[in-house]
Amino acid sequence: MQRSDSSPAINLQNLVGPKPQPITGVGSVIDGDTIEIHGQRIRFNGINAPESRQYCDDAKGFEYPCGRRSAQALDTFLAASRPVQCRFVSWDRYRRFVGDCRRADGASVAGWMVEHGQCSTGPLQPRRLRSAAGESRSSEGRHLGRYFSSALGMASVAC
Repeated sequence: MQRSDSSPAINLQNLVGPKPQPITGVGSVIDGDTIEIHGQRIRFNGINAPESRQYCDDAKGFEYPCGRRSAQALDTFLAASRPVQCRFVSWDRYRRFVGDCRRADGASVAGWMVEHGQCSTGPLQPRRLRSAAGESRSSEGRHLGRYFSSALGMASVAC
């Protein structure tokens, strides 16, 4: 199909709006992979943490509230160096701001969550996060057992 010079060019930027500016502030933890700053929900780029009410099995097969623990770990980590700044990466399927976030001291929030076993990464996630997950088979967090994916209704191997 040929385009005539009189037809307007389709610009994806016009369809979705301008790229949001970085957001800086005190993050309120929603769950282990989502915070809110100034009323804007921000999902961390490259990770997936258990939902707040989600349970996991530990290494011995006992259930524990991994979602709550993940959120608490994130809250403690963020409180150690405020504010947090999030740079826009994309919008997710729910139209949430997906961003790369860092504390005031420069520490990567997603990187810390992966290194401390509080979340998982996927094959399409940034290489730096997959590398951190592979290197951090520590005695912390979800590295110890399995978690239950509420979306799939089945158990999955933790990071």
